[in-house]
Amino acid sequence: MNQQSGHSACVMADGGFQSTGDGDTVRCDDCGLEVSNWTSDMTPLIIHFQRRPDCPFVRSIQARSASNIPTASCSPITSAGNPSALETQ
Repeated sequence: MNQQSGHSACVMADGGFQSTGDGDTVRCDDCGLEVSNWTSDMTPLIIHFQRRPDCPFVRSIQARSASNIPTASCSPITSAGNPSALETQ
């Protein structure tokens, strides 16, 4: 992961991404979305939600959020528990 932007493998995984091994490029195994050139102001889960709202991973996060089930295991993404907050970021 791109440590300069502060995104650890755990934060990327919480956003549904795994490293491709090519620089800071990550990919979602569910929808195939690839993202690279990460900056510190990019939040993996929000990027995923905005670019692929129909992704099965994103939809599962929305379903868990609606049920008030915690979604993040290692990142302090405060909007993860509120699907409407994801839409505005």
